[in-house]
Amino acid sequence: MGRAFPTAFGATPTATSGAGGAAARATNGVVVFTPDGKMVFRILLPERCANLCFGGPSRNRLFMAASQSVYSVYVDAQGATLS
Repeated sequence: MGRAFPTAFGATPTATSGAGGAAARATNGVVVFTPDGKMVFRILLPERCANLCFGGPSRNRLFMAASQSVYSVYVDAQGATLS
């Protein structure tokens, strides 16, 4: 069975990093967790985040689709690759 995901902040896991961390949409933006479940930071958005994913040539840009806008930020992590 897989590991449990922390559900604090109303978080729903939607994107994972290659190092095992996770970014999750939450009620007021996005929260980012380490592989062991500790929240490392929060990205506040002016509208509710509906979905998110890593992208860009180096997979180090986090795209956040909200109600009426798409936001992005470069991060110090790379999105996991599909294999």
